[in-house]
Amino acid sequence: MNRIVIVINKFMYVFLASACITIANAAPTVVQDPVAYRAEKVNATETFIDASKPKGERIKAYPKLGYPDEETFTRLVQMGLDKNEDDQIRLLALQRARYDQKYFDAVLAILEDINNGGEILNAGLINDISRRTTFRHSADFRQRLQHALRDRLKDIRAQVRLAAYYALVPMHDVVAINNLIESLRSRNNIPIPVHTAIELLDVDGSAKHIVTIRPYLNSQDPLIQAQAARALAVDAKSRDQIISLVTNLELPPVVRENAIRALAREDEKFFAYALKLLSNKSDTPDMRLATMRASMGRINYHKVAGRVQVNFVRVVKSLSEEKGLKTQKGIDLTAEARHLYLHMRKRVPTVSKPFEG
Repeated sequence: MNRIVIVINKFMYVFLASACITIANAAPTVVQDPVAYRAEKVNATETFIDASKPKGERIKAYPKLGYPDEETFTRLVQMGLDKNEDDQIRLLALQRARYDQKYFDAVLAILEDINNGGEILNAGLINDISRRTTFRHSADFRQRLQHALRDRLKDIRAQVRLAAYYALVPMHDVVAINNLIESLRSRNNIPIPVHTAIELLDVDGSAKHIVTIRPYLNSQDPLIQAQAARALAVDAKSRDQIISLVTNLELPPVVRENAIRALAREDEKFFAYALKLLSNKSDTPDMRLATMRASMGRINYHKVAGRVQVNFVRVVKSLSEEKGLKTQKGIDLTAEARHLYLHMRKRVPTVSKPFEG
């Protein structure tokens, strides 16, 4: 799974204060009455750009802007640069603006001025421009952006700082990565939450950061320990300890579930303990479901011996015959196991013959 995509998706919590962004970027509208649609779009545009209108009314109009015309694109950039505008309106305007030189210059002008805009605006713009700037753009564009973002790594505002790290580390920026390494090793002045710092080093390539991350496998903070377990599954020296976390029924679910998913990806001996976990009726349905899905993931993406697959299906069949197994989120584990058993029995040649009839 693409870990960079995961990181970008996780950062979207910054925009909970402006949920209308999601609405605005929803699926395209099916236009049944073009004349009415055009009128609604014009009205919505006039409402959104009118600074005399109440903020709530302008935000409500925003999802109806449609694809702006040239004049509106220009106006959106002007709104984004207007320090007298509300920060949320400025962010929405620039998010709807076309990615071109004007947009790029406007966003960088804001990010390069520490006094221009508040935390939500700056964090939101970092996310927006880093998401929209790809390797298709010129090296000059990317270098200018990198320079601007590096200046925000030491921003006093937590969300701005976090946004900058989320943007730069997936780009393998040496300054951002070295900041995280040095702070995690010294345990001083760690610029972002520790579990997030570990997650980002994992995105950069956890094999490069084993020595830095390894001490955090003993953390008493479940989020930190979970992320360390996830990152260190590649480390042969840490694997026994991670397996002990998975098999410890007393540990928080976040630790055990992260660990089992990571081990399924990295450990060739995974099924030696995974089948025992899956068979353990004393364990929680949540953990057994996580183990079943992790096991299936390993079968799908790694070479697994036929006899091991057969043993796995036998355990799944047994699980499908247990009653009343539901996770904390209400997922019917019994039904999930039954579905998987029937699927593998029908579709997987190695499994089909032993379960004929």
